[in-house]
Amino acid sequence: PLSTHNHEAELIVEQLRREKAELQHALEMRTQEHVLLNEVISTVGSTLRLDEVLHHIVDIVVRATQCQKAFIYLYDKEKEHLTLAATTPQHKRFVDKIELPLGVGIAGWVALHREPVFLKEQAMDDPRFHYFPELEEEKFQSILTVPIISMTSDGRQLIGVITVQAIAPHEFTEEHQRFIGNTAALVASAIENAQLYENTQRKLRILTSLSILSQTMSAGLYLDDMLRSLATLTVQIMEIDLCVIMLMDSSRRLVVRATSPNLNDHTQLR
Repeated sequence: PLSTHNHEAELIVEQLRREKAELQHALEMRTQEHVLLNEVISTVGSTLRLDEVLHHIVDIVVRATQCQKAFIYLYDKEKEHLTLAATTPQHKRFVDKIELPLGVGIAGWVALHREPVFLKEQAMDDPRFHYFPELEEEKFQSILTVPIISMTSDGRQLIGVITVQAIAPHEFTEEHQRFIGNTAALVASAIENAQLYENTQRKLRILTSLSILSQTMSAGLYLDDMLRSLATLTVQIMEIDLCVIMLMDSSRRLVVRATSPNLNDHTQLR
């Protein structure tokens, strides 16, 4: 009958409309992903300053996943732990202050096993979860964490971990997972280059300071002037807050003779 034929035609048209909408959505998502990945590429190629690179990556990752928080931890090979290196603005004060041994917490587990973790909801109930009250993690339900891996001739080298968190239960799509994975791969070499640049700059500053120190020692200055210069240069070379130089007097007591500029009044030091 004609009515049956029309009904079947309407069903086919409706199915084609749904398929078109799904394809259009997939195309839009893929286009957005490519735009954001190009932004990542532009970011990692724009500067060798590690803090700037990581700050921009955090911002891009939050926008891409529509989550509220993101963290980037970097791996310290000598100490065998992760250190928080970048995060969203509300927790920026905790950068360099939060550390995780390998295997501790979800980020530590991901770093240890070099495998991603995707938790849609009830993240705090996961046995691998490690609670940091200062990060207000009780407010967040979902976590996506991926390792940052560098491929070298020696194999897969751990660079760090990227973590994003969402307040409400969050469905991490294949697009989200692919984007974070691709971002981690792009960021790995950028982090290595930035770390190498910063280490080189630090060594250059040390060599410059040592050269100035050598000139100071041979300049024939008065003892107090020379010690004051030594204290100041020591602070710069060792990247510390304070240097105090004490000499033993005739009664075998240590007496403060010079300090770095951060502490000009040393009369009360013993």
